[in-house]
Amino acid sequence: MKAVEVIVIEAGKSEGFMQSYPESPSLADMQDLVGGYIELVHLNDKQYMVVNEDGHSMELPYNKVANELLAWNRPEFAKLNTIVGNVFLIDKKDVQ
Repeated sequence: MKAVEVIVIEAGKSEGFMQSYPESPSLADMQDLVGGYIELVHLNDKQYMVVNEDGHSMELPYNKVANELLAWNRPEFAKLNTIVGNVFLIDKKDVQ
């Protein structure tokens, strides 16, 4: 299996960074990146944005870059939802 790269977007930062895994990240890896239980948000035909499922109840900080990406890709969904906390983008083909 080939290496898998995800783009991590931390709340409060102005740009993301690449994180590599030798194979698809495990559930534990994904939970570590977002700081809790994960939720997959359909971003576009090729990618998921993985967010902290409990981010709002945990009062995680607003993620400006993630919200801009969501608004660009899914404007109607973005009107009803806000992204908080750290997130990452992963290709759908790399999610097991």
